[in-house]
Amino acid sequence: MENDSHKDHLENIFVGVISEAILEREYHWYKKEYDSYHVDSVLLNDLKSEIAEVSISIYMATWCGDCHREIPRFYKILNEAGIDESRIVNASMDLTKKTPENYEEGMNITKIPTFIFFKHGEELGRIVEKPTVSLEYDMLQILEREV
Repeated sequence: MENDSHKDHLENIFVGVISEAILEREYHWYKKEYDSYHVDSVLLNDLKSEIAEVSISIYMATWCGDCHREIPRFYKILNEAGIDESRIVNASMDLTKKTPENYEEGMNITKIPTFIFFKHGEELGRIVEKPTVSLEYDMLQILEREV
């Protein structure tokens, strides 16, 4: 049974820059996790004031179980915070954690998903694989740092 589930994850691998619309349209796990996640509204209000000048790079894979959990949750937080997708680059990786465009080059991506937050071109911090406390809390901790 486990092999069938793993096989399903490998049948529709997307490699390259991926949008939320593609995730929503092509991957059943996306909508299920997105709809079931409840954003912390108190932390969301704080996030809204901190995220104004931030851009985000996401490294993920459509075959990755941790990504199936964290990517929809992350997008739900961003959507509720009113973050425009133009401030996000989401690179979906192959089984070797590479992209054809080499977006990962020099970024020290060892685990996925990896969410990297930038302000004025400087890295503020990252969430790697899964949050320490929650996505909202960990994001707020990163965003409150000064460059």
